[in-house]
Amino acid sequence: MAKFILPVIDQFRSELSYLPAGRRREAVERLERLLSEIDAGRTYTFGALHKLITQYAPAENATLPLKGSELLHDLGYVLEHLSGTFHVDASEAGEAVLRLEQVTDMLDVPPFELRQWRHEGLIVKRYVFGDEKQSGVCESELVRFLEARSRAASRSSHLRLPDAGTKRRLWVRCERTMRPRRPALCRLTDELSARYHLPREAVLLALRERDLAHPNDMLHPDLVYPLTPEQKWEIHESRLAGESLASLMERFDRDRITTLRIIRQVKATQILQTVEGYIGNPLYDHPRAEELILGWKGPGQPPREAVVPSFVEEMGRNDLLTAQQELDLFRRYNFLKHRIAQLYGSTPPSLITGAVVQRIRSLRDVAVTLRNVIIERNLRLVLRVAHRHAGRLAAQGNGADVHFRQLAPERIDQHGESQAAQVPVRRPGPSP
Repeated sequence: MAKFILPVIDQFRSELSYLPAGRRREAVERLERLLSEIDAGRTYTFGALHKLITQYAPAENATLPLKGSELLHDLGYVLEHLSGTFHVDASEAGEAVLRLEQVTDMLDVPPFELRQWRHEGLIVKRYVFGDEKQSGVCESELVRFLEARSRAASRSSHLRLPDAGTKRRLWVRCERTMRPRRPALCRLTDELSARYHLPREAVLLALRERDLAHPNDMLHPDLVYPLTPEQKWEIHESRLAGESLASLMERFDRDRITTLRIIRQVKATQILQTVEGYIGNPLYDHPRAEELILGWKGPGQPPREAVVPSFVEEMGRNDLLTAQQELDLFRRYNFLKHRIAQLYGSTPPSLITGAVVQRIRSLRDVAVTLRNVIIERNLRLVLRVAHRHAGRLAAQGNGADVHFRQLAPERIDQHGESQAAQVPVRRPGPSP
């Protein structure tokens, strides 16, 4: 569940969830219109907001003031939640619907920037893609948001929106730049944005317009029809199976650089999934976090010896952790997972290089080492609890066979593979 800034909006979400289906659909439509009209700089009252969406006044908190910026954040998640209560197939939406990871590929923005767009009013809803329900954004809504963002950037700075002549010069410059060296899309966009004094979003829209007008000579096919997650996975698996890059390039209509980028991106995603999810801590964002948590003061990525504490190497195989040692290991483990998520979430897809993948893998390997230490050192405690429950079952005379191996936690190796813990099997005898 998303974290709401305003508790009253979280309660409002719960209230809307219990409305009949017909009234819920009406609330979704009104909420979608409202999100495109809210001004982040204004203040609204909860009573007026409630009446606009439900057509009746709230029982309490009617005069509660709410900031527009906080409403954009919270109401976006309310809309996403409510739209998920219906079965809306993406293929029946009347236009192209892009999954969020397709948007990051298409516009070459890191995931954290896409989250920021959502907090600024990008309308995201839940759709059914194949056999699963996922968050997605309509193509027209994405274009509307980017155009509005470009206009806002033009008003607030020296940047301006391109006229027809500027667009043509931008296209020619892009073609000349792309032909010999094909730079990453984010670098090309930044270069054109600085050269023509345009918002980055305006450059992306202009490049997309150029490729739509030249379907047989696209410079960035992802801007028009980004690959689906299933297609990217197929490219990765086909390459592992031995299919040549030339064959994959022809089959998926992508150049060599893009094909290699997709393979690296899938690898990085697979590594991230083996350690995803962590317990946050404000200390993780401290400028000296590595020194405070790991004791590492050197520049760059700390070596394994700095991350794995010395007492781990000195302990015997069956020694138990003290409370302080366990706390230290958990803090280091969660901090490493935070660093991995931070590295992946701040890197645009076109900049996921082999070096980035290797860094993510090395951080993952050390995190897995710490996790296995925590599991193994607590194994005796697990067995003790299991033995107590086994004795209780035997005393009840139900004849149940309790297998300690089933109760023992799994051990994960450095490659993300699951291994059953080697624990002896003991079957309790018949009850007296």
